[in-house]
Amino acid sequence: MILEQKQTNVLVTGEDSSKKATINQDKIAKLQYLLTKGLYSDPISATIVELTNNAVDAVVASGKDPIEHPVIVSITDSLLSIEDKGIGLNKEEFENVVMNYLTSTKEDDNQAIGYFGIGSKSFLSLERSATFICRKNGIEYKFLCYQGEEFLEYDLVYEKQTQEENGVRVEIKINDYFEKKDFINKALKKLSYYDTVLLYIGGELTVNKIIRNKHWQQSSNCGTQFMHFCLKDVYYEIDWNKLGLNRIDMPIALRFDLDSGITPTPSRESILYTSETIELLKRKIETVANWFVEKYNEEVKEYDTILDAWKEFNKHSKYVELRDKTFCIDSIIKYATEVPKEFSVKNLPDARYFHNKVFSILNNYHYVGYSDYYGNLYKKNIGVWKADFLIDNTSFTVIVNEVPSRNVKSFLLEKYEGKKIHYLVPPKENKRRFKPEKGKLHDEFCYWDILNLNNVSKSSWGTYIKQFNLVEEQFKCKLIDETQVETSKEFLQWKENKKQERKSKPRNVDSNYVVLDKKEDEYTLAICRKSSFSGKCAFDKQTEKVHASSKNKFLTVYFDETDREKAEFYFKIVKNIRIAIIGKRERLKIQNNHNFMTPEQFEKSKPFRRLVTAIKFDNLLDKYRDMKNNSNSIIRKCLPKLNTDLEILEEYVRKNFKDAHSSTQIIMDLAESQNLWDYEHMDAYNRIEKELEQYSFLQYLQVPSYWDKKAEKEINSIITKMLYVQKTVRGLHDNIEITIKEPQLEEVA
Repeated sequence: MILEQKQTNVLVTGEDSSKKATINQDKIAKLQYLLTKGLYSDPISATIVELTNNAVDAVVASGKDPIEHPVIVSITDSLLSIEDKGIGLNKEEFENVVMNYLTSTKEDDNQAIGYFGIGSKSFLSLERSATFICRKNGIEYKFLCYQGEEFLEYDLVYEKQTQEENGVRVEIKINDYFEKKDFINKALKKLSYYDTVLLYIGGELTVNKIIRNKHWQQSSNCGTQFMHFCLKDVYYEIDWNKLGLNRIDMPIALRFDLDSGITPTPSRESILYTSETIELLKRKIETVANWFVEKYNEEVKEYDTILDAWKEFNKHSKYVELRDKTFCIDSIIKYATEVPKEFSVKNLPDARYFHNKVFSILNNYHYVGYSDYYGNLYKKNIGVWKADFLIDNTSFTVIVNEVPSRNVKSFLLEKYEGKKIHYLVPPKENKRRFKPEKGKLHDEFCYWDILNLNNVSKSSWGTYIKQFNLVEEQFKCKLIDETQVETSKEFLQWKENKKQERKSKPRNVDSNYVVLDKKEDEYTLAICRKSSFSGKCAFDKQTEKVHASSKNKFLTVYFDETDREKAEFYFKIVKNIRIAIIGKRERLKIQNNHNFMTPEQFEKSKPFRRLVTAIKFDNLLDKYRDMKNNSNSIIRKCLPKLNTDLEILEEYVRKNFKDAHSSTQIIMDLAESQNLWDYEHMDAYNRIEKELEQYSFLQYLQVPSYWDKKAEKEINSIITKMLYVQKTVRGLHDNIEITIKEPQLEEVA
């Protein structure tokens, strides 16, 4: 990477008495410390990025296509390995480059990421050794590098002949499980934009989908939800304070080439925010904002009917879909010079006005009830009719002459595949009145009140009425006429079939007994569901194909009839898992099926670990929720790391725990005694558990009416002072160091 060299021409008159600064030879060890241990704030990320960059540069230097010859980064339980098939290193090159500070082969190459000559020593910041296996021209060398008493030292472990191609592999020890998770998370993030790198975790290749544009890119492995940027492939966070902009909540990276004019710091953890760099970032944000607005405008269209556009009315945000990814562009629009378009509806210039009449459209029909998915008919307290019901793909709306009888209801449920059905009785009068009847002040069914015509000029009355009628006609097309259902051939045949079925059922059985027409290749089970009675559960019998059961996408935990109470308990708390009762004979048919588990098997499985871990997280969050009500915005603004941890736990709970307010102490005791936890996010849990008590004072801070830089600065100051008191008085916060900053002297021009 070529860095811009700035020179200042100084005219010296008379004798030149200027002196050059020097470094005492006995202070070289201190300089080495500053270039390794003292340089990086995040040693793990720095080590991964620096060594990977060196590997990519080596492939490029060899003349090979880096896409066809990718760098292999591997993380196992105990080892980080980074290997390239580039130019390789012999003994002399290793000594001159790896073991020599500030020496780089890339100072005059703008295609190479490196420059400073310190990246190969980054592993020293981890305070451990590294192994370099170097191959060059048929000879393989193995070097062990480590921190000596004062300086970086190395040993040549072996030198031997090899048939392998040139290249270098660096190996660094990983201490424990928690450090391994840290390595994985940071590798996923920091290497997310390298299409020249393959990342293996536990021997398996991670799948990384990159959407790339000239000015921006997005990676499925990155994980961050905020805009960042990349200098070539290297990930950097944006310091929004230095830009003087609000953070943009879009998970994309701005793209810059190495010769763009942006200069990284020696640690490569950040960049130098010069005035030119700030301007470059702002211009790039504007360019990307315009790109997304233009892409959004391409999708904006005119709809034929208001029904086609109905979902658009309910969208409070603007989205752009690219491949299988959806981007919300609300936070970036304000930086665009392009103006987002608005959708329209044919023959309805003010379509949004009529969308707001959702409770008036077809309100002259009488809403008499509905049937739910389980066949229950509701006629009382059914709520108000609204046109949204006709847009809902999970239900049908039918026209009937009266509330349907039991037979009609059952027939319609079968006819419409068990979906929810709304019942409407048609109006007695075909046309709406213009104004309320004489003597009435208001009439919710007449045009005058529906369209608020008293606030509209008389010349526009006809237009409004015509457009409202058009809207109603479009909605009427979604109504299904079942007024003649009881005399239809289809219904009469259905009644006859049901009659014959009843005759074929065995007699002298309990009235609640369900007879199923089970075939030889089927099994019977009773699936748990929520009953219409509050807090209760019901079990519905059904048959399923044995050969198809292994293809189900969901797990079924099955119980014996005697364990019904336990089955109901699990139904109330588990998420995305089916709870069922299966008889002993039927179990023989599914006992070897991986989609079925007994309670005992379930309590040793990964889904159970996720469940109890979610409950553990939820119990901790319960302590936080009272504080969150008062302090959520403060935590989000001033404590982003704590906020991120809380969001991680909340998302995990949402995915794995139903939260039915059931007593879970028994399974929590089981998990505690046998250590049945999912440790994926346990580090976040531990941090929150430690910090919650320390930050309890936040709930007593007043949230500003609106956030600005001044308010954020003042609240940050209050938090700092409170932490200082806790540190000095209560002895908390071992990780906090109290320093006194010396006043800065102003430069005199």
